[in-house]
Amino acid sequence: MARRLTLGLAAAAIGFCVASTAQAGVIQTVTASDAYYTFGPNVSANSGLRLLADKAADIGFPDLQSISFLMFDQSDLPSTPLGPSGLTAELVLQHDNSLASTLIPASDDRPVFLSVYALTASFDAVNGNLGNIDYGVDGANGFATAEIGDNGFYRWDITELVDQWILNPSTNNGLALSGLFGNVDIDGRNSYGIFHTAGATAGLEPAFSVVTVSEPSTAAIFLMGLSALFLRRRLQR
Repeated sequence: MARRLTLGLAAAAIGFCVASTAQAGVIQTVTASDAYYTFGPNVSANSGLRLLADKAADIGFPDLQSISFLMFDQSDLPSTPLGPSGLTAELVLQHDNSLASTLIPASDDRPVFLSVYALTASFDAVNGNLGNIDYGVDGANGFATAEIGDNGFYRWDITELVDQWILNPSTNNGLALSGLFGNVDIDGRNSYGIFHTAGATAGLEPAFSVVTVSEPSTAAIFLMGLSALFLRRRLQR
């Protein structure tokens, strides 16, 4: 009976610890102040309806390359760098094939890999920034890459980029979402990541979330130690 009670207390303690450990939480959301995409070399006339990014110039239709561009106002950014504080900035976009029109949306069967890159010149939604993307060699300067498939929200870790903007505001020219590197053609046709754009319904617009993971509570830490003690004594019998 004593042994059963010991195990029961240990299990209860472990269960309490799990329940008491805080999960990741969003402490700030920063929505994009401006957005557009290119279709071929030109800024698209319907950038106010959607954003596009595709498999890009090295395969498919090089003359129809699409890249999405986003800008975040400096005044909306956190005041101090995130990384040293254990915080993360996650770019969040919703892929929605209802915005596709006649294009082929990305899906789990024909995904597209999209990477985030910094811009090296001021954000220009009129003339475009195709010549201002800091790709690096073979896309090595990408901050994060996500595989876009079926409808849903997709995330990129842009903590390093946001911290650069905070520490040196003159570098905040916005970002590019491009599939130029790392994609494999399927049937000679591009598939597109198709996202809601700036000014969309709240919750759908491009944004980045500042995310934190809280430490376990003092009570949880105590009970974790207590459960370990019970289990050790159990094993010694």
